[in-house]
Amino acid sequence: MFLHSGVGIHLRNPVDPGMEDDNFDESWPSTERPSTTGVSSVGSSEPIVSTEGLGSTLGSLDSPRGTASSFDEQPYRPVFARGNVSKFQERAHVPDPAFQRVKKPSRPEDDILYQWRIKRRLEVARTAADKTPTANKFGFLSKTKQEVDEDDGEIDALDDRKYIVYEEKLLELFRSCRKCASPTLSTLEYVRGSMLKMTQECGSCGHIWSWMNQPMIGTIPAGNLALSSAIIFSGLLPTKVLRLFKSINLLSISVDTYLKHQRSYLHPAISKEWSRFQQKYFAEMRRQQMSLVLGGDGRSDSPGHCAKYGSYAVLDLRVMLVVEVQVVQSNEVKGSCHMEKEGLRRCVDTITSHDLSIETLVTDRHVQIGKWVRENMPDTVHNYDVWHVAKGVKKKLISLAREKDCHEIQDWIQSISNHLYWSAASSQDGNGQLILQKWQSVANHVMNIHEHRGDLFPECAHETLEGRERQKPWLKPGSKVADKFEEIVFSRQLEKDIPKLSPGAQTSALEGFHSVINHFAPKMYHFSYQGMQSRILLAAMHYNENGMREQATTKDGKKRYNIVFPKFKHGKHTTREVKVPVSYEYVKRLMFRVQYLASTHNLAEGVKQSSIKPAPPPLASLYDRPEKSVAIQSFQSRFNLVEPESLCMSPQDMDTCS
Repeated sequence: MFLHSGVGIHLRNPVDPGMEDDNFDESWPSTERPSTTGVSSVGSSEPIVSTEGLGSTLGSLDSPRGTASSFDEQPYRPVFARGNVSKFQERAHVPDPAFQRVKKPSRPEDDILYQWRIKRRLEVARTAADKTPTANKFGFLSKTKQEVDEDDGEIDALDDRKYIVYEEKLLELFRSCRKCASPTLSTLEYVRGSMLKMTQECGSCGHIWSWMNQPMIGTIPAGNLALSSAIIFSGLLPTKVLRLFKSINLLSISVDTYLKHQRSYLHPAISKEWSRFQQKYFAEMRRQQMSLVLGGDGRSDSPGHCAKYGSYAVLDLRVMLVVEVQVVQSNEVKGSCHMEKEGLRRCVDTITSHDLSIETLVTDRHVQIGKWVRENMPDTVHNYDVWHVAKGVKKKLISLAREKDCHEIQDWIQSISNHLYWSAASSQDGNGQLILQKWQSVANHVMNIHEHRGDLFPECAHETLEGRERQKPWLKPGSKVADKFEEIVFSRQLEKDIPKLSPGAQTSALEGFHSVINHFAPKMYHFSYQGMQSRILLAAMHYNENGMREQATTKDGKKRYNIVFPKFKHGKHTTREVKVPVSYEYVKRLMFRVQYLASTHNLAEGVKQSSIKPAPPPLASLYDRPEKSVAIQSFQSRFNLVEPESLCMSPQDMDTCS
């Protein structure tokens, strides 16, 4: 079986030097399809669009000579040969500049006009798109009109539809000559991944026709590049996808080809697209002269205390966008437990290097981070996320409830956790001592004592409890469970941490971002340094596009909800909002960027990865590598294994052995 593209057109490099730098979107809209110069339909010497009368079109522009030459006298009548013609061309009766051939003048005096026409044609092609910005919640993420309402436009090599074609059915198309309909001899010349080339030779009329099932982007088959791009942009693993194709005998690329595409085009495209977003974000924050309120959290690439990679993400808690991500390898620091602090340091350096100040930073209770922020960011308010503190308190209460004569605290665990959230949320002025006194008041409340010693919070804020509000049994003062509960509430660690609880912004959104990373970079698989970096950046793009989706509604306009039963709630339900479907506009932008890079850079040379941080030395570089022959000779198994030949592998052998 073959993967067949709907277009059979050779593609050449787009002629637009404005896209060579990192400012991709300044010279080309982010979702505009890069122009590709098509010379002819595959296997044919005929042009896709006739250039007859081309001069009248260009002559109607502001010609520097003032008059049209004899080449421009006749009005333009485009003659479309076979091939795909966009609807825009049919309506405007103007050939696509990417598929035109400009007639080179025979006289030297016409060379100036020829050069001017080439330049003018490129200007028309670049300014053809409507770049009118549309309304967006965040100004620096506004899209062009093309991104919102795409026209059919020019058929794109990666955007065109593809089909799975069986080989037998494909050969049926080459059994007769295209000119005389006589039986022909067809030959499959070669196969490159998902691309194949067929040659048909007619013995009657001598007509020879060559056909390819997909266009070329530079020197790369478009289907091969599209497959490699789709694998990583979808968060899939190449080995599994290619094994799927092999299972159904579908011709595809190899893992080595995927890795070449990834190294030369996919990693640079992801890095450039992320840099484009960051530059827009930093510029908008500088324009608004805003001090940032950020949340940060780290993630290890594997469970346990022997992680190889550690990533640290910083989220803007005002606009809920991931604005910086850093990947740290364990041999770059003293050990894996130091990767989180190093990741935060790099994130802060990147943000402050763009002349931005950080007003508030919300993190977990990481000891190294707390010390580093205190010493290096004296003007920044450092708060703790309430969820991380409440999780630690809840674990201690669950452990206490399992002790002898302490089961009475079980009914209070959820209420105590809710009280911790209320203590921080009800103190919007950020008064740390008020938050602490509110929290410590729960030690008296569970014993039916509602007056306290603190001057900032002398009594409980609730009214007299009656009816169902008094269902939980009060703890007896002086009892074992009451004394142990007071030890937890008044512990020295909580006395230090509770005043730093964030009264407003929290980092719970980063936990959702980490779940997105698990899709693109699962913890049970190993990735290279740049592979891990690219996949985490893809997760950041996906989260920024879909993290703040609106709530879905019914046909009647009512908001939709869903009831779920999480395992950790032990049979209790949770009501969740149903969001609108996710979007993947970032994948389209990446696809177009990959197509441009592939059409302008050779696969062997690749793209200069100036925006990609070079990978640190591998962990194995710290040790001496033995000779392979010596290692094989010293290899010993710790088990005495039976040779496979001596085993009974069939029922007949089993009868003989018995």
